Amino acid sequence: MNKINIIIADDHPVLRMGLRAVFKPDNKINVVGEAENGLELIEKTKHLNPHIVLLDYFFGEENGAKLTRMLKQIKPRIKVLAYSYSSEPIIIQKVLKAGAIGFVSKSEQLSKLGEALYKVAAGKQYFSPTIQSVVDKIQSSSEHKIQELTQREFEIIEYVAKEYSNKEIGAKLFISPRTVETHKRNIMQKLKLKNSVGLVNYYFRVLHSGVGGI
Repeated sequence: MNKINIIIADDHPVLRMGLRAVFKPDNKINVVGEAENGLELIEKTKHLNPHIVLLDYFFGEENGAKLTRMLKQIKPRIKVLAYSYSSEPIIIQKVLKAGAIGFVSKSEQLSKLGEALYKVAAGKQYFSPTIQSVVDKIQSSSEHKIQELTQREFEIIEYVAKEYSNKEIGAKLFISPRTVETHKRNIMQKLKLKNSVGLVNYYFRVLHSGVGGI
């Protein structure tokens, strides 16, 4: 097997150092670079041509879903393996929709990341056990219509839950308040909700719940 070239994208130097130590005994995993912010990650991905980016979902000022979309635009064949301490359904679904091939929980043994990288390099999805249980529940529960939501609809739901008005949401997303309202109607139709109150309740009950709340 050829070496698997990876970039570690995490804004915590100690964790990057720890991951290098985890991968060092494996001569088939080659850490070609590290990135501590989104701009550095994009530039290094362009020039170092990694096979995989190991991406902290909460990476500095950027989120993993946005960075995954950017990485896939500049390198369509690149594989993104996201990881995070969070196991909230909304972030898992967002980064997968953006093009990530797997998701690993930081709360589980990082020594398992080598196995994850081998599977991802072979084009297979990989979820650590905690994340797999969330994915299974998302896919099996009739209550979870998450798969039907677009990336923009996820953004709308989050802003509604934070009590932003249509005008404020529109300003954040560079769309008109009328378009925001259209998105909200579409979301409520997909999720079979009656009003914005139901949408907020859905967000906190389902999308923001983590493993225990599902």
